[in-house]
Amino acid sequence: MKQFVISKFYLRFVTCFLTFVFSIAIVFAHKIYINRQGVFNNAAWGGNVKLMKLVTLLGVDVDSSACEYETCPAPIVLAAWYGKDEAVLYLLDKGADVNNKRNWEKTALMMAAFNGNEKTVKLLLSKGADVTIRANISIRDEVKSNENTGETALDWAELRQHTKIIQLLRDAEAK
Repeated sequence: MKQFVISKFYLRFVTCFLTFVFSIAIVFAHKIYINRQGVFNNAAWGGNVKLMKLVTLLGVDVDSSACEYETCPAPIVLAAWYGKDEAVLYLLDKGADVNNKRNWEKTALMMAAFNGNEKTVKLLLSKGADVTIRANISIRDEVKSNENTGETALDWAELRQHTKIIQLLRDAEAK
């Protein structure tokens, strides 16, 4: 009899606990779905390809930033900026534009060159990144224009004196 009471209590406890866990899961799943583009961009920034793949199932745009402000770069720019090559490759395989500069006015190649991510620069160049694209903002005088009057990826690399990347970009420009 005592064992039956314990089993009954255990069964009720497990049922209540699972109900609570599933309720929390439903609430968070809805929040993740609503904010899926932000979650995707954060995963790209951190190089978390597994999470990127999972969130892709929820329907994200691999070229869109998480917001419409100028300070929100595209996922490929975030991944390249931090040298997350697996994430860059995943994005390109999913159809991301290698020359995307929406919102942030800079391409992935510019940011990889600026941060000295040589391996990422090579990857982007091998996937057709355009070395002649100019930013819509000048890094020297911080003047924004609607024209492409800013610096190229080569200018960004020269600013930080990344000699190997400078040579890579000059070689790519000569082709």
